[in-house]
Amino acid sequence: MISPRVVNDALSAKGAEAERPGEVPRAEAPLANPGDDAHTVAEFLAAGLATRHGARWLGGARRPPLPCRAGSPLIRAFAERRLFQVGDAVPAALTAWADGERRVVLLRSQPSPREMLRLQARGWRCVSLLPEGSDTGRHADVVDFAIHDLCHLEKFAAPEHHRAQVGFFALLDRALDDPRWGQIESGLDAAWGPDRDYVLADMNGHAVYLFVALKRKLWLAQRRAFPSLETAARRAHETLFDLLELEGAAREAAAAIGAKGSLPDGLAALVAHLEGAGRGVPDEALAR
Repeated sequence: MISPRVVNDALSAKGAEAERPGEVPRAEAPLANPGDDAHTVAEFLAAGLATRHGARWLGGARRPPLPCRAGSPLIRAFAERRLFQVGDAVPAALTAWADGERRVVLLRSQPSPREMLRLQARGWRCVSLLPEGSDTGRHADVVDFAIHDLCHLEKFAAPEHHRAQVGFFALLDRALDDPRWGQIESGLDAAWGPDRDYVLADMNGHAVYLFVALKRKLWLAQRRAFPSLETAARRAHETLFDLLELEGAAREAAAAIGAKGSLPDGLAALVAHLEGAGRGVPDEALAR
């Protein structure tokens, strides 16, 4: 797989300009060595963890070590040694990235939720190395922010869930450009925007889980806005199903799932629909 470089907060690939921050380079752009970007992130984390924990940031031998073909001694250390108070997803993401098995955009700023959605709709995630003192939201500091991005990268790249996630995000990306999306959001309160953005930019895992989260947050927003009109919430769901191109058994499953924890018989059809929507992404963009 491939990875664009970052130059002055604008994405590039050995000099090729991207359209906007958070956007991947053009398909024909020459692309940099992914090991360079992974090594940059490893240096950032090593410095931050050493400041936080001292010499104990790099622990004992990992048995067995993570698969790693990278020539960088630092990347190999992440593959072969344990990190103090850091989950295994982080070194797994770094070593896979260095080996060219992840599509990752390296940023020096935080993308907007819509920019993140566009990336995921095309099979990419990003890792942001923010300047010290940046607003990191619910994360303690810029090191934790980078760790958070790497953890999401691994959830996004999980082979059993990746293609369906890409399909879900691709359908949602198109939906947000449809005039009918404005009808869904009309009259909703200020809490809806952050709830929506959390699903489209800060959740990864099983695609049905993502869908249920969006469906539930939309239902709650509609009920807050129109407490005496349950039909308004139902109409919003129907429009959402239309925008996500759900039909037949997949639509029936979408309507049934989440009601009192139900798992409808047509769940496989819903998963197949989302996976099908992800098939427009080239195979080389999907995690191996």
